[in-house]
Amino acid sequence: GVKADMIALVVYKNNIYTQSATRIDAADAAALRGDKLGRTTGGINEWSGNDEYIELASNIGETDLYSVKGYDSSFLIMSYSEINGEVFAELYEHTNGITINSGADLFGKLNLESRVTSAQWESFNSWNNGLQQQAPIANGEALEGFLTTLQAAKPLAAEPLIEQGIYDSEDRKIIYLQLEDNARVELTLFGQGLVRYGLAPVFFDVESGAFQQLWDSMKL
Repeated sequence: GVKADMIALVVYKNNIYTQSATRIDAADAAALRGDKLGRTTGGINEWSGNDEYIELASNIGETDLYSVKGYDSSFLIMSYSEINGEVFAELYEHTNGITINSGADLFGKLNLESRVTSAQWESFNSWNNGLQQQAPIANGEALEGFLTTLQAAKPLAAEPLIEQGIYDSEDRKIIYLQLEDNARVELTLFGQGLVRYGLAPVFFDVESGAFQQLWDSMKL
């Protein structure tokens, strides 16, 4: 899908990192900026062949890459630049090619447990139309139970579910988890009890009781 949609991407240590489903505001980026990893080049577009996906190539132009404090750079890195005093920063993640036996193998890389300071949710209609009508997730117990069971959730290959039309349904809700370091993790919940993070090639089948308790607590 990378070539078809041409999402923002960079190549680092022979892996493709795509724009992350974890976001940071510009004001918080400097505090999370770690060691400099290099500087990207441009050169990648929808017509690029595999031979053009060389180290530090990208479709975001030239910018400095950094590690992210508190995260493994084999999973998460940051582009960061300052232009006329204005900060431009974006997170990129590598979610392909990793072995996932449970939710912990992915969500453990985000250090979610015990670091969520607040949470909001958004209806599919709001998300789909860019309305940003987000509301707090009021039931802390439901959220805590969901996050605990998420670690043990069973992974399901994304491609068959996508081919079967899982995205044809509007029975979805999006949750946003604000972490202690001000990073914001976005998860998509599907009414049949599945969760997906960004472009990771898996969906997660969460224990039905914990999933349903959180789902039912999110009402307009």
